[in-house]
Amino acid sequence: MKLNTLHFAIVLAFASCTEERKSGLYGQDKLTYYNNGVIKSQTILSKESKPVLYIKYKEDGSVDGISVYDQKNMPSKEVCYYYENGKVSSKVSLNDNKEYHGATFYFHKSGLQSQYRIYENQKKVGLGVDFFDTLTGDIEATLWYNTTGDLVYRKTFDKKGDVVNIEGRK
Repeated sequence: MKLNTLHFAIVLAFASCTEERKSGLYGQDKLTYYNNGVIKSQTILSKESKPVLYIKYKEDGSVDGISVYDQKNMPSKEVCYYYENGKVSSKVSLNDNKEYHGATFYFHKSGLQSQYRIYENQKKVGLGVDFFDTLTGDIEATLWYNTTGDLVYRKTFDKKGDVVNIEGRK
């Protein structure tokens, strides 16, 4: 699954329209818009005009991603992405270069967890787990990635928990 992210500076540089407005919660908001008038991004600023929260929207107006800024005015190292139905599609951890780094969780449209992966500098490493879209969190597959990001082992299960296939070696 490839997720597109936009950094605040890039959004402002290419936005068709930017607006600043007063906000009751903090000092002000900065908004950018798509050509059709829908909000593209919203940066909520503190009373000191420092970024507090960044929200990226899809062209249909649904939320695409949210990033919270830390005390150094840097986007947080965890970002959430959303489905059209408002449920979280993924929660990713990022390094300073905005590459996937650390634990990443993916979710089915139902809201239940679909995958767990660990990344190091944009490469999957170590244990990965896929889950069936069931309330019991049944495991569909366990995976193992080497340090270069290659999948080297996969064990697949049926919904009863019985092994149905094993590929590769740990």
